[in-house]
Formats: sequence, structure tokens, C-alpha cells
Amino acid sequence: MSMNHALPNNSVATHVKLAALCLLCLVSPALSDNFVIVTNGVVTATRSKPHENHIAAPDNVACGWLYNGVTWTEPPDVAAARTRRTWTAYRFLKRFTAQERRAIITKAKSDDNVADFQLLLTAAQEVISDDTDVLAGMDYLVAINVLTLARKNEILTGP
Repeated sequence: MSMNHALPNNSVATHVKLAALCLLCLVSPALSDNFVIVTNGVVTATRSKPHENHIAAPDNVACGWLYNGVTWTEPPDVAAARTRRTWTAYRFLKRFTAQERRAIITKAKSDDNVADFQLLLTAAQEVISDDTDVLAGMDYLVAINVLTLARKNEILTGP
């Protein structure tokens, strides 16, 4: 999108004000649709609305990204995680250990998000590794400590 800003004069102050306004529009948390929790420099949870302890992040930042307070960095294993894999629901659920499946069943009794993810998984004819619902559900399991980030990545990308 191209915008033509008409300047009443060519003053440096006018240019600085416009530059600051443009920069504010690019980084303003109020305009972001991606809010994250960062733990020890790693994004551990994401959501689309601001919430306590969440900070605004660029739209492409997801769980597993690194943040040093200034720069967002995609971890090296994320590129590998992008390889699309497809399983039957049964085969996908078998990728979890019995202990992990029991933890999901237990959490589903008290957490509607886990119950919904479990229901969608069991109803699916196939589970696709890069499906947004699958990724959101897996990220949520990491956020509530049912899975570690490494285990999530192993389930989605491992053999």
C-alpha cells in the first residue's frame, strides 16, 4: 500500500514526526494480533489478544522463537518443523507416550481447551503437522506443561 503524505513544509521536524508516527504504527502493541509469553528467552505461549504477562510480537513469532529483549529469532529447528507430515488420528495419538495421553485425558476433564483439542483429534480423519489447529493445540499443551517444547517438536517432526 502506498500512501502519499502531503507535507505543509519541508522542515526536518515534520519529517521526524512522520517517521516516528510510521514507526509507532509498525511496532505498536495495540495493533499487534500476536501476544506471547517469553520464559528464559524462549517464547512459550502465544495468543491473539493481550493478556497479563503477554508481550506484543510480530505476527510470525510462535512458540520456540528466541527473544533477547530486542530481537526475535527463529530457532534453527523451526525450519525442520515446517516439513508437512500427515497421520491418521490413531497414528498421531500413538506418537504421544501413554503417560502423555493420560495427562491429556486428565487435563481435558478440567480444561475446555484441552477437551476441545482432544475432541478434534479423535474426530479427525487425518492430522496434518502444520495445520493451525494442531499447532495451536500442541502449543497449548506446552504452555500448560503437559509437553515440553522439545517433545512437541519431536511429536510433530520425528520419525
